[in-house]
Formats: sequence, structure tokens, C-alpha cells
Amino acid sequence: MNQREKILAAATVGVIGLVFTYFGYKRVQEGFQLKEKEIASLKSKVRKNDDIIFEGSQADQHLRALAARSLPSNFSRASTEYRQWLIELGQQNEILELEVQQKDKKDEKGVYRSQSFTLKGKGDLQQLVELLYAFYEKDYLHRLSKLSIAPVPNSPTLMTISLETDALSLLNAAPNQPVPKTLSNRLTKSLEDYSNVILERNIFAPTNTPPKVKSSDTVKIAKGEVLRHQIGAKDPEGTQVRYVLLNEPPKGLKLDSGDITWEPKTVGDYELKIAISDSGIPRQSVTQTLKISVVDPPPPAPVKEEKKFDIATQASVTAFLAGGSRPEIWINSKIESRVLYLKVGDNLELGSVKGKIVSIGANYAEFETDGKRWTVSDNDKNLAEAFKRMELN
Repeated sequence: MNQREKILAAATVGVIGLVFTYFGYKRVQEGFQLKEKEIASLKSKVRKNDDIIFEGSQADQHLRALAARSLPSNFSRASTEYRQWLIELGQQNEILELEVQQKDKKDEKGVYRSQSFTLKGKGDLQQLVELLYAFYEKDYLHRLSKLSIAPVPNSPTLMTISLETDALSLLNAAPNQPVPKTLSNRLTKSLEDYSNVILERNIFAPTNTPPKVKSSDTVKIAKGEVLRHQIGAKDPEGTQVRYVLLNEPPKGLKLDSGDITWEPKTVGDYELKIAISDSGIPRQSVTQTLKISVVDPPPPAPVKEEKKFDIATQASVTAFLAGGSRPEIWINSKIESRVLYLKVGDNLELGSVKGKIVSIGANYAEFETDGKRWTVSDNDKNLAEAFKRMELN
């Protein structure tokens, strides 16, 4: 083998070595890349598992927070509690012909139970706004699924109202879960702000005007008597009028539908501030100042004695018997249906007439009463007339 062949053989061996080295390196490199991919995949799985654990922790905390707003997990108790709350909600907002019923229920296995309710009744737009505000302010896990309203025939303000609600009982809540005491914070405005926006006009009737009433009034009552006073406000649109005392009334005073009753015990001057509002949309109000003056009662009127019938007016002399040793006078008492036969020295007591006979003549008789003497003759119509002459002298 000459020099040239040796060089060619060495070059060939070198090339073959390089080829083996290249393929060996590539195989090793591919092995590293595969491991790196496996490591990256495992790290991704770890991150995903960490995210799942974190999200699970967050969900658990969220469920715990929601449980405080949930109805009791005792479904019977939950139904009774929520239905009673809806009834109280309607009563507080003075909904007429109030009716609350449970419709149906649905279970989401292992998570919650949903119960549906309906609240029906009649009220004006102001009452509806206040009802909805109170509903959303309550921090229950509930929602309003449907609201229906329609005007009541022949009424300028009343509407029929129908609310359909869904309320949740989480299974992780306590069987006797207490009622949430915090506000929901779902409302961004105050009740007044919502009322001002919604009640700017009545969509069912002309512009509402305030009730008509005296701006001030004065009544006078004697101590011990019972005051009965009617404020007598009238609403031009014919809606229901409400009365509210704005200041502290005297003890025992009552205001009921515009009628004030009170039995004052102390003399003095009292003042009441009364707000009078209608049920129109928007509601209009006026204020009346009522001044009450309590005075001492008048002195009792003198008792008049009843005049008793005097039987002496129906008694008259029928005979004078002056002859003989024992003169007599005969007096006929018509009322008593009897005749009195009297002699000198006898006492007479007949009705208003009292006296002692002093003497008897042919046509007269003389009597003495309390030291005064008086006579009766056959010209006198009755004894009372003769006796009265003595009183006048």
C-alpha cells in the first residue's frame, strides 16, 4: 500500500468515524429532548393540579360563604321559613289580598335544592317599588324569576302584582341555618333614589295632586271629657289617605284612619303635627297642625227640684158651721176623696197648707201658721190660694 492509498484509507476511516459520531450525538440529543419534553409535561400537569387544588379551595371558601346566605338544608324548614318571610314582606308593604304559595322544587344532586314560590296581591306602584327593594335587599340565595303587573279596573292607582321567586338550600348549610342578618349589597341606589326615578309619573292616570285639608285647626275640650275629632282630609283623585303623627302625642291619644280620640287628664295646650299622604303615583303629602286646648270643666248646673203636685190646690171649704158650742169647718180634699171635719184648736196639714184653727165664723175660718194668721172664706177657690195670701203679706 503506497502513501496515497494509506491517506485515502485514513480519510475513509475518519469519515466513517465522523458519521458514527454524528448519529451517536443525534441519538443522545434526541434522548435529552425527549426527557425535557417529559419533564415539561410533568411540570404542566403539576401546575394544572395546583390550579385545580387552588380553584377547589376557592370554591370551598365560596360555598362556605354562600352557606351563610342559604336557606336551611332541612327542606321542610326552609320552605316554611321562606314562605313566612314572603308573607311578612307583603304585609309590611301593605299588599292587599295577599297570597303566597309554593309552586315546585328541583334537586341538584349533592349541591342544592331549589324551591319556587309565588306572591300575589294588589298594590300601587310605590308599594311595588318598596316590595322589590326589600326583596333584593334581603341576603338570601334567591332570585326573582318572573314579575307580572296589570292595572285594576276602575282604579287609578291599584295594580295586580305577581312575583315568582326561586330560593336555594345548599346541602352544606346547617339544617337550622339562621336567617341572614346582613344586607345583600345588590342594590346600587337608595330606595328614595329608585322611587324618584320610577315614580316620576303615573303610567295609568293623570298627574296626582295632594290631599285637601286645613293647614291648621284648633279644638277645645274640657278635662275629663272624651275628645273625638276627625281630620277630614279628602283626596281629589279618590285614593286612600294615610295619616302619620310626626311628633310625640300626649299619653293616651290615638290616631286611627283620621279619627283622633283622647281623654285628657291635665289642663294645658297641646300641638300635633300630622302628615297626610295619598296613595297616588307619586304619593303626595301635606301636613296639618292640630292645636288642642284642654280647659277645666264648667261648674255643675244647679239641680232643679221637681215641683210636686200640691193637693191643697184641689181642696176647698164646703161648709162653715158656726152655730152651737163647737163650730166646725168642712174641707173637701178631692184628690184624697175625703172630707175633713175640723173644730177650733184642730191642726190642719194638707199639702202645702199647715196651720191651727183659731176661730170659725159664718162664712170664714181663721188659721195661725208660724205666728201668722190667715183666713179662708167661701169666696176662695181652694185652700192653697188662701194660704198663699198669708205668704205674700
